[in-house]
Amino acid sequence: MKKQVLFLIVLFLVITPNVLVFKTTSTTCNLRFKQELKVPVDTSRVETWFQPVDVHVEFNHRCWARNETCHSVRVCYDDGSGLVELESQVYDLEFIDENHVKACNLVFLIPENVDGKE
Repeated sequence: MKKQVLFLIVLFLVITPNVLVFKTTSTTCNLRFKQELKVPVDTSRVETWFQPVDVHVEFNHRCWARNETCHSVRVCYDDGSGLVELESQVYDLEFIDENHVKACNLVFLIPENVDGKE
C-alpha cells in the first residue's frame, strides 16, 4: 500500500482582508483551525517531487474567502521541524454566505525533498 502524504490545510475564520494581506508563513502555525488532508501519493519516491495534486476539500469549519485570490486557505506540510507553507491555488469555491466557503478545489505541488514521513 502506498504511503500517504499528510498535508495540512490551514484555515482560519473571520479575518478582515487587511489582516490577511500581512499573514506570513511564520504565523501559519498560530492559525485557529487546521485540517489534515490525506493525499494518496507515495512521496518516498523522488519521481513524485513537483507533481501537482488537485483535490476537493470540504472544510470542518467555515473558511473566510472573498474569491479565488483573496481567501484564508493555506497548504502546509510538516518537514519535521515545523510547518512549511506551500504555494497553492483554490477554485470552485462553494459559498455558504458572502464571505465564507464550506468547500473548494485545491491545487499544489508535492515539494522537493519529501521522504514519505510528512
